[in-house]
Amino acid sequence: MQSIQDRIQKESELFQKAQKDMTKLLENRQKLDAQVNENKLVKEVLDGLTEDNKVFKLMGPVLVEQELAESQMNVNKRIDYVTSEIDRHDSKLKAIQEQQEKHKERIVRLQEDLKKAQTKAAMKS
Repeated sequence: MQSIQDRIQKESELFQKAQKDMTKLLENRQKLDAQVNENKLVKEVLDGLTEDNKVFKLMGPVLVEQELAESQMNVNKRIDYVTSEIDRHDSKLKAIQEQQEKHKERIVRLQEDLKKAQTKAAMKS
């Protein structure tokens, strides 16, 4: 019976670790969502500009003039990068959810085994 309890404890710890990992990933994904939304707003503003407008980029403490086309290209690349990071996080989240389900199923099975063992031990007494 003790080995079953130890295995339940181990599975519970693995389940809790997966929950912590999922929480971190969800927090990071929310930050990525905010970044992609911010960049989409910047893209909308840049798309509304003409070549006559001046665009500046903040580099350290200095504003540096930048070509509109270059700014648009940079924003598009950032949107693509952040979107790919979101997809990567979604894949990890799915994998962790599957791990959690497996741990849950194992815990339930082990608890059933423990009850059976306890019932057998009680009958022998």
